Amino acid sequence: MFPVSDLVGYREANDAVLNLASAQRDRVTIFARLIPADGVAEADRCLTAVARGLKLHPCSDEFDNPGFDGVFALGGGRPTLSFLAVCRACRQAAA
Repeated sequence: MFPVSDLVGYREANDAVLNLASAQRDRVTIFARLIPADGVAEADRCLTAVARGLKLHPCSDEFDNPGFDGVFALGGGRPTLSFLAVCRACRQAAA
């Protein structure tokens, strides 16, 4: 479970998903979403809560933006799995 696309930031949407799923941790897997401006602080906050990883989309979340470098460096025994979704527009842009 993860929030839908939001170009101005995901803190409120991440909170909603984290709160909704916190009672169902054994039934759902939570992925937080980020924009580069959210950076490490939001990733760390969500991964410390119940998020199991990050959902980054090449078109809407700019996962190749240097602002994400610190996010990909997160570790310390916490999950850092990134679910990379690729849509039709991304495939067409790559062709």
